[in-house]
Amino acid sequence: MDNMKKIFTIILMSLALFAMPLSVSSSAYAGNCASSGRFLTFPTWYRGQTVDGLNGTCNIKSPTNDAELSKFVWSIVLNIIEILSQAVVYVTIGMILYGGFQYLTSAGSADAMKKGKTTITNAIIGLIISLVAVAAVNLIVGILGK
Repeated sequence: MDNMKKIFTIILMSLALFAMPLSVSSSAYAGNCASSGRFLTFPTWYRGQTVDGLNGTCNIKSPTNDAELSKFVWSIVLNIIEILSQAVVYVTIGMILYGGFQYLTSAGSADAMKKGKTTITNAIIGLIISLVAVAAVNLIVGILGK
């Protein structure tokens, strides 16, 4: 169980490191600051924001009224939800591979085979739960948006 926790922690830490944009300069996305650049399918957290690309800088413009503030906050929240839901998929794939490795290296041991199957089953159940949660969030956001 400790090895599984270590692997899970390593996967989460590497996803956190690689998901962050390292540079927000105008050259980061081929000269277009408002580009929807992605890394490992993760969108930038500021995607959909108004960006000032003058003088080679990429500064996010602050909202000036309540309507713009609401749009500003919700677009960031939705980007973060998308990032987290995609991270769940990467972790699920890692856990399925780990469960497959457990199953293949069981050497015929019934307990080890069962442990590998359980890991794979739990990963798939977790993926389904996360997809249902994302669908529920999208439904609520769609209802509130109207």
